Amino acid sequence: MEQTEALFWYDHLVHSVKYDSERAGRDLTLRKNTNDDPLQRTSARFEHQAFGDRNKGSAVVPLVAGEPSEFIVTLRNPFAFSLDIESIKLVSTKGVEIACPPNLTYQIPPCAVQPLRVPVVATVPDVHDLVKLRVKVRQCRERDFDVSISRTTIQEVEKMKEVGHSVAKSKKTKEGSRPGTATTIRPVSRGQPVLPSVTVVPQQPSLAIRTNLIQDTISLLEGETKTFKATVSHDEKDKPIKAKILHMLGRNNTVDVLRVSRRSSNLPSQIYELGQDIGRAEWKSRDFKPSSQLDSHKTITFTVDVFGVRGLNKGIVGVEYAAADKPPELGDYLVTSRVSQEIAVTVQPSITASHFSVLPGREASEHIAAKFPQVDLNEHFVLIFDFLNVSDRELGVEAWYDEAAVVPTSPTRQLPPSSAADHPLTSRSDYLKPGQASSMAVLVPKIHLPYSNDAIPAAQDRQFVLTDTQPLSREDRMCFWYRQKLLQSLRCRWRDRSGARQGIVNCAALRLTSETVGYIMSILSISMSLPPELRVPDTTNMDHPSSSSSSHFPRPLYTLRRGDTAKVTATLVNTSPDTAHSFTVAPVVRVRGGSPLLDPDDSVRSRIAQQLLGWARRVRLEPRAETRLESELVCPFGVGGWTGFVVELGLEVAEGPFPPSGHVGSLCWVQVVV
Repeated sequence: MEQTEALFWYDHLVHSVKYDSERAGRDLTLRKNTNDDPLQRTSARFEHQAFGDRNKGSAVVPLVAGEPSEFIVTLRNPFAFSLDIESIKLVSTKGVEIACPPNLTYQIPPCAVQPLRVPVVATVPDVHDLVKLRVKVRQCRERDFDVSISRTTIQEVEKMKEVGHSVAKSKKTKEGSRPGTATTIRPVSRGQPVLPSVTVVPQQPSLAIRTNLIQDTISLLEGETKTFKATVSHDEKDKPIKAKILHMLGRNNTVDVLRVSRRSSNLPSQIYELGQDIGRAEWKSRDFKPSSQLDSHKTITFTVDVFGVRGLNKGIVGVEYAAADKPPELGDYLVTSRVSQEIAVTVQPSITASHFSVLPGREASEHIAAKFPQVDLNEHFVLIFDFLNVSDRELGVEAWYDEAAVVPTSPTRQLPPSSAADHPLTSRSDYLKPGQASSMAVLVPKIHLPYSNDAIPAAQDRQFVLTDTQPLSREDRMCFWYRQKLLQSLRCRWRDRSGARQGIVNCAALRLTSETVGYIMSILSISMSLPPELRVPDTTNMDHPSSSSSSHFPRPLYTLRRGDTAKVTATLVNTSPDTAHSFTVAPVVRVRGGSPLLDPDDSVRSRIAQQLLGWARRVRLEPRAETRLESELVCPFGVGGWTGFVVELGLEVAEGPFPPSGHVGSLCWVQVVV
């Protein structure tokens, strides 16, 4: 009697069959092989297709022949006693069996719907449409059951039951008060049954990755770049199969956050800057060679660069690979696999920079003028900023301007590093203790940007761009491009006393206005002078106490007695190498010093301005051409008890490539004496 087997008569034993790709042994993807059609990849400008899928095989997770995998088989037991399942086999339309290991039994409780995790090992590479589930119940003969992908899960069935009960209760309560109403429950459309399909591919290479980090952790300061080595080798547990390394995987949590911010942003300037931040925060490798072959019992080692960004705490490094010799069973498809290692990162703060300001070069302090005596201050400007040491060690800051750096055409393209030893205009600070703050002034040559009025490029090509923001004005575009040029060319670095650790200071707090852009632009060079015999020598302020009142005025400084006449010459030079510009210039006169309260009847400024009205004109200058404006100046006698005053002479430049708000520059200072 023990060998007697009956026919299992319940036809609805199988509820659903599903392949559990999340429990797969490794990350495999079956994708369309696009290498066979390079013309299609290069000629297609837009990758977005609203009504089509160019890569239908990208979502398929294949099974590897000879490797274990898991299926979720849900069975029903309508009886009041438990059922013992002795074997489960998946049968395809071609009669191929994918069986679970022998001597593996399952038990289904009475009156239950039980999901079972069934381990199977596929052996025949092919695309299998599962049409039958061959189940052996204890003391029953083996029987085939039809399978399909269930359109309704167990949770949905329970939810529908709860909804049905609540509708029945509400209907019962409403029948007494509203006998004319009725509630209709529409049947749920479950669709046509679909046969589950699995793709079994031939054996694939299995790789492992390891790093030279202790416990896969790395610690660095903000702005610092550290490197570690990653080694890829064949897994010792599997048979070595020749592999082809496709590309490196280097992701971290900071890049993910920045990409989300870029997708949600709508301003071109923000999208561009976020693209640059992503390019800096991404983990890169300088010696990784894509499409390299990894033979059996060989290894590949590459270096990974990690840049310290605020908020960085974890990342992964790995490779995506495929079999070097493509099996003929795959046809036009390619099986790729990924292997990665998670890295724990600790980023500590270093130096913060803030309060950026821009001054004309002629207003530079005597310290800068003495430090760089060979520099023409009229062709430079001064960048001043504060920095704070927020680290736990002594750090020094050095900054210089790299004229060879150019603004990248792509937001994610980065520039190679440079050294401060090659730049004569390098400013250095003393080493600051933790919590100590200081200031720095950097002498920067004026910048010429012929593309300062161009539109801001998008981070990527888009087929459809929908935006509700107005395009940036000409003034905003100029501020944007000159700021990008400064950020790309300004090299600001911190360094510890030993020199072993160094990093980059984040200067993202730099903001430019139309006035500061006028100081930065190298388009029009303006100089103004009086006869040289009227100029105050540099030694006068130090040797004669009587001139101490004028020592705080910048150079050049001239002295002129009241009522005397002097010739004032203003020289305008177009510094653009290949572009002619037209400018509108007008004189600017300011009066400083003397009595702290100006006499409202005093017309010193207006009387001086009338003498320079001949300078108000429109000037067109060819590349590298110059023009001169000359006028006779008579310093009038002031009223209101003034004992002496200083007249500032300058030019206001409008139109041309300058910002619409104009550019005002005081170029000459005249000390009026009794």
